[in-house]
Amino acid sequence: MKNKKENDIYSVKEELFKEIEQNEHTVFRKPIPLKMVIHTYDIDDSELIKFLRHYGIDHEKVSLYIHQALIKHENKTLPAVAFDNDECGFILINRNFKGYSVSESITTLFTSGSTLDLFEDFMDFVAALSFYRKRVISNQTIVLNSLKNLDDRFIINLAKKYKTINLYLKNSDEGKRAAMRIIKIHPKAINRSALIYPGHTDFLSYMELQTAKKRKRRNPDIARK
Repeated sequence: MKNKKENDIYSVKEELFKEIEQNEHTVFRKPIPLKMVIHTYDIDDSELIKFLRHYGIDHEKVSLYIHQALIKHENKTLPAVAFDNDECGFILINRNFKGYSVSESITTLFTSGSTLDLFEDFMDFVAALSFYRKRVISNQTIVLNSLKNLDDRFIINLAKKYKTINLYLKNSDEGKRAAMRIIKIHPKAINRSALIYPGHTDFLSYMELQTAKKRKRRNPDIARK
């Protein structure tokens, strides 16, 4: 039997489902045509928690930056990790898909200082928080959410504003080319991707391997399976 809180949540979901059926603007852009249902509270779905822990990410320690959303996908209601962007939309991910609502706009996280941490992907951002054991950012932070948002004008503006830029892009060909473009315009930019996780696609895959190694050290029987 549902308690009052659960009943309230489900009644909101039902109303939003009715609204979503009539509102084409809620549909995700391609390649994944998802529909946003409700932007909820803190992450409490066991599968999402397990998904994040697989990468060594404690959802409670990064709860300032990520939330839980319910989305409608292929006639199913599914939970997803949600990350806000600057256009009041969300970047969404769970174990089976990655999508977005409204747009793939950048996410700007403000604090004081003249150093910028620049990430390509929000999961790399929260992986970095876990790696550095931080709950709150210490530098100005921008998450691109897509390399499409990185043009020369954007880079020039960053170079004017920040003395130092730490680059946490992916070690893909596209990510490496983007890092080279930034360093060419801003020589004090530092490619942390090449320093911290060389040989790995991104910060997230690096954290995945490190977490697996820790798990094996704690339970040697896992290594023999």
